[in-house]
Amino acid sequence: GLQPDWLNDAVKAYIPLVGTEDWIEILREGDAVVSIGSSEMLLAMKLLSNRGRRDAEDIEYLLGECGISTVEEAQAVYERYHAQEVISDSAVARIRHWLDRR
Repeated sequence: GLQPDWLNDAVKAYIPLVGTEDWIEILREGDAVVSIGSSEMLLAMKLLSNRGRRDAEDIEYLLGECGISTVEEAQAVYERYHAQEVISDSAVARIRHWLDRR
């Protein structure tokens, strides 16, 4: 009974190529399987998209969920999924802001 457009295809641009260990199955119904990405993978995706206030709360939550306490730790998680890329300056500023508030 889902609408044909219930899944946002635009997110595909941010999903890194990873192994199955980064996916957590949350529901299986017949042939349909619903999985979510690990907290680390979701953090890397959010840091890549970094859509200002739209992603701020998610990034803040995921930094805590992943136990990130430095920008360098966030960069290491990011590079695991986006090899040889650097977190944008605005994402680094968001990370620093969150760490300073803790």
